[in-house]
Amino acid sequence: FHNYKELMNSIFEYKLWILTVSLLVITLGCNNSDDNEGEANLSIEEGRRMQLESSFDQNIIPFQNNHIQSTTSLRTVGGAFVADPTVATLENLKNEWKTSFLVFKSVELYKIGTVQITFAQGAIHRWPAEISFIEDNIQGTATIDNAYINTLGATSKGYSAIEYLLFQNDSEETITAFTEGEFAERRMQYLAALLENLEESAVNLRDIWQGRETAFKENLGSGVAGSHNQLVNGYIALLETMKIRKLDKALNSNPYRKELLEAFFSEASLSALSENLDILWKEYAGASGSSNEFTMSDYLIEVLGQNELDTEVRNAYQAARTALNAIQDPLEDAVPNQRNAVEALRDRLADLIALYKVDISSAANIVVTFNDNDGDS
Repeated sequence: FHNYKELMNSIFEYKLWILTVSLLVITLGCNNSDDNEGEANLSIEEGRRMQLESSFDQNIIPFQNNHIQSTTSLRTVGGAFVADPTVATLENLKNEWKTSFLVFKSVELYKIGTVQITFAQGAIHRWPAEISFIEDNIQGTATIDNAYINTLGATSKGYSAIEYLLFQNDSEETITAFTEGEFAERRMQYLAALLENLEESAVNLRDIWQGRETAFKENLGSGVAGSHNQLVNGYIALLETMKIRKLDKALNSNPYRKELLEAFFSEASLSALSENLDILWKEYAGASGSSNEFTMSDYLIEVLGQNELDTEVRNAYQAARTALNAIQDPLEDAVPNQRNAVEALRDRLADLIALYKVDISSAANIVVTFNDNDGDS
């Protein structure tokens, strides 16, 4: 009996020890979790609503309006060149083209949902320009005006077509083509009509967005049709396009073909990438000093409690910016002459893509609908 009692006490003490250790492990695990993650203050639906409203009000519509203003200014400066084609008016027009083109890089991110279906952005910029089509249009017999431009394919109009007309040759040769060439009058008509059509297309794109404000802000569903899901896929799509179309194609060409870069005539390809990265960062972290925004970073922290992931994404953006700044402009020369630096940028973009497609999408329950092949189309 005495031995039996001792045995039972031993068993009891052993079970007590197991329970104590288990509780200690659980407590330590909870403490570690608290150290690694923040506290979620908002519901998923409320967080989505706040981010969509912020993106629409702080970014989408202001950027559309800025772009309209830039195309209006471009058309005005273009009119001065049409009226008096000199080296000075041409240089003013080329500079204004670059300014407006880079403003469009902020708009470019939002090719999602209805906007993607309508192909409204394609009328503004699709590259590369189809040079043979453009020359056929100029050398044809159809009346060249805005209505005619509306009938053309995307690669025969918009920023890429205007870039070709303005930057393909040096200033003197360009002026000669517009004033003395066999089809000089029609070439000038084509340029004027392209500028008018670009402004019209910018207004059309803004109007499409304004018309779907309520639908965009209130579509809080978690499926592929949900606005939040579409917005995050928009981030992924632009990052993939930057990596695959705007870098990889030229990097992988052998022999090197600079015409595979987005804006090789004007040598604005690196500036375009920089503007793309800036708008992605603004969507993620917001504008410095702004108190009216609710960004993707805010969503990760305040809705999902993903503090460590937020830090990782911020570091990845900083690394991408550092890599881009290390490249000597123009990119057209940097690809063959500064290849390691260009590849470093490509790799940093790949890091960001992985964070969005795996970590952020998993944490935020995003269905990734964009794939590598899309960026190559």
